[in-house]
Amino acid sequence: MEPQIKKVLKCEEFPKVLKKKEKLAWTSFVAVVRGFLGNQKAENYVDLVQALVRNYGKMGCRMSLKVHILDGHLDKFKDS
Repeated sequence: MEPQIKKVLKCEEFPKVLKKKEKLAWTSFVAVVRGFLGNQKAENYVDLVQALVRNYGKMGCRMSLKVHILDGHLDKFKDS
């Protein structure tokens, strides 16, 4: 059985129903999942997380405590 997040990311219909700001936020979320939360960290992981925070902010979403801590401590992940 595969994790739920992988099922959500595979869904091709979901992004089609999103408005422009929502699609930007979704694209940012997918980029963070694939480029930061996986086993391999992308070179531009700081940019990915910052884009996620920025795009969710444009939608008027409040930042969860977990994302706030992640955003505030990105420098701690440089050597991991």
